[in-house]
Amino acid sequence: MYESVGRKPLEGSRKSHMFQMSPLITVVYDPEKRPGSFARTATVFSNAERSTVSLTITGNVIAAPGSLQDDYPFYVDRGLRIQDRTLSVGQVPRGRISTYTLGMANGGNSAVEVGIDPDMLPSYVTVKQRNTTINPGGRTELQITIDATGSASGFDSLWGKRTWKFLLTVSGERQPDPIEVRGTLVEDFSTLTPAERAAAPEAQYSTYFYHFSEQKAGPELVYRFAITNTGSSDLIIRYLGLTSERIKVAVDRSTISPDQAATLTLTLSTKGHYGRLSEGVTVITNDPANPVRDLWLMAEIVR
Repeated sequence: MYESVGRKPLEGSRKSHMFQMSPLITVVYDPEKRPGSFARTATVFSNAERSTVSLTITGNVIAAPGSLQDDYPFYVDRGLRIQDRTLSVGQVPRGRISTYTLGMANGGNSAVEVGIDPDMLPSYVTVKQRNTTINPGGRTELQITIDATGSASGFDSLWGKRTWKFLLTVSGERQPDPIEVRGTLVEDFSTLTPAERAAAPEAQYSTYFYHFSEQKAGPELVYRFAITNTGSSDLIIRYLGLTSERIKVAVDRSTISPDQAATLTLTLSTKGHYGRLSEGVTVITNDPANPVRDLWLMAEIVR
């Protein structure tokens, strides 16, 4: 789709015209069954001088009145239903205690007793139910608390993407399928003043992905990403998290001075794999505007 932004007749011609055209990019968000505020980002890659541009759309979806089954689509047992089996909470700031909720309802004809089996949870994550007994047609919430203050045992070294799991019990019976809570542990930037934000580091990446196209299985594939600090203070790489054992990462420096760059070398193993291959690394930095960035390597592995 294009938009005409100007018209200029060709010299020596009354019938032919040359149009200066600029592309229109349409970003669509599907609000179905997603009530509440949202922010989504699309990244545009091109061969322009500025090769990557991020487009962000925000808004608030007002939920239409729905049935209990619509609002709580996932069935557990004995009439108990929940909003979702996977709760994505986004960025979780270290140094703070954050609380999230997950809705539950009783779609059955008799009361149910709901409990929590926390055996799979670390000590810094707790889950409580607001009501242990839910009557028919009743609605309530689970309260999930992540204590990211660092006081809990084993927490100090944790950064990046994490998945926490727990089980529900319904009328005394433990359910086999876990509920998952997914979040990304990042630095807490909430106390920064406007002046501190203006003087903060800024991470710019040479690209966010690289596709090797068709490759034979066996050799390792290597690609180097550049991370440039375009801000006014040191950029620090806090954490590098890999998607699997197929990928390795090496960085030539973890502290990047203003106007300097670091090289992030990703090595992808193709051994024993055929078909589409996609692996990456999550980079966590002290850039308050963009603390999390996923970098991907992709290939089509052929025999």
